[in-house]
Amino acid sequence: MANLAEKARNYFIAGSIAERLRNFDVASTNYFKSLSAVNDHALAGMSMFPGDHNERFEMLKEKIPFLYRITSSLFLTYRRTYTKEITQSETAILRRKVKEAFAYAKIHVPADTEVKDCIKRALEG
Repeated sequence: MANLAEKARNYFIAGSIAERLRNFDVASTNYFKSLSAVNDHALAGMSMFPGDHNERFEMLKEKIPFLYRITSSLFLTYRRTYTKEITQSETAILRRKVKEAFAYAKIHVPADTEVKDCIKRALEG
């Protein structure tokens, strides 16, 4: 489960960096991937391991309605990242909802300082 929590944090950091670059489609995609990792982390704690989005939705709906509501409310935005532009305000909503999921799953949301450290390490090569 620790790996899923770390994966959630890494996707969140990638989303934060993309958002700072004003690349809202990429930011939104990474925030949703972060949410999926949070969901899988929470489900793994119940010995449940979804194989795809459909299974994840079914398991969340039955076992963790709070995360199901967040995820289902954001799924259409995630799907739109493939075909349409995502706005800054939509990205901000997604980020806020993902933070709620992090709190629910008791995963530490990466702080701005962590994001800046990742950027710095990337630039140092």
